[in-house]
Amino acid sequence: MIENKHVEEKIAQILTKADRHSDLFLLYGHINQHMVNSSIEIIENKLIKLKYSKTMISKTKLLGVEIMENMFKHQFKNHSLSPYFHLSVSGSGLTIVSGNSISSKRQKILKQKLDKYESLTPEELRVLYLKQLGKGKITKQGNAGLGILTIYNRSKKNSSYKLSKINDSEYYFSMEVNLLKD
Repeated sequence: MIENKHVEEKIAQILTKADRHSDLFLLYGHINQHMVNSSIEIIENKLIKLKYSKTMISKTKLLGVEIMENMFKHQFKNHSLSPYFHLSVSGSGLTIVSGNSISSKRQKILKQKLDKYESLTPEELRVLYLKQLGKGKITKQGNAGLGILTIYNRSKKNSSYKLSKINDSEYYFSMEVNLLKD
């Protein structure tokens, strides 16, 4: 039985679709660095077999790594809902949907960043990305603060998010990223 209602809904959608081949990859459960690496290798192999361009494969791998590593690094340690990552073919390209538990403290920081990125034009976002990249500051936890910014910049702002309160100390962060065919 799947305890995470977000994943349960996604799996129900997958199973009722007429075109089941549009779902390329689904990861549900504990995420660690080994899972990230293995997942990206599987995704790359599938996209090669489906004859996606090298540019699209590179973009998908980059965004997949950023999303999964953010899930891994920032997941709420005492989470009540397991994380998930889903990659599917959409009419205009590929869609990545993900979700994981985060702390209420992390939720506030994340919401601030996301609201800021959503308010910027694509050009302003690109300039901010280059500025952050040029700073090259890395925290003690190995975080350069580029993950979500990279996702928004590389997807050309074809991203959306939702934060759902689970309890006073935990939120569920869901994100959808659409990659347009090149």
